[in-house]
Amino acid sequence: MQQIQWQNRFSIGVEMIDQAHHRLFSIVQKIMDLYVERHENKFACVEGIKYFKAYALKHFAEEEAYMREIGYPGYLAHKKHHDRMKYETLPELERLLYESDFSTEMVQRFIGVCTGWLTGHIIIEDRAITGGRT
Repeated sequence: MQQIQWQNRFSIGVEMIDQAHHRLFSIVQKIMDLYVERHENKFACVEGIKYFKAYALKHFAEEEAYMREIGYPGYLAHKKHHDRMKYETLPELERLLYESDFSTEMVQRFIGVCTGWLTGHIIIEDRAITGGRT
């Protein structure tokens, strides 16, 4: 699997949001390093995924508060993307991880889905918050 690294093109120009996105990339990279590359024990992976989920949900709440604060007109549509990730995608990925007993294949799928969602969401949805400027 490729490196999952923050790139400046993901910056939307709001420090609080950019720092959270940077942190989410770091968490996913750490899960990959520990479990997929070094085959650390399952506990490290379980805890890493729990931390990713908790941090992502905290970030969603903070980002939504920021959008409300600035009166972002696309708030409700954006929140729907967060809610779908929160209530559908993440629970389904977790279910599959536990069902597979955290197989390397399912951990890689979790990482792939989360990084794909994160990069696409930042570039399309989050950049719209600031009108695409960086």
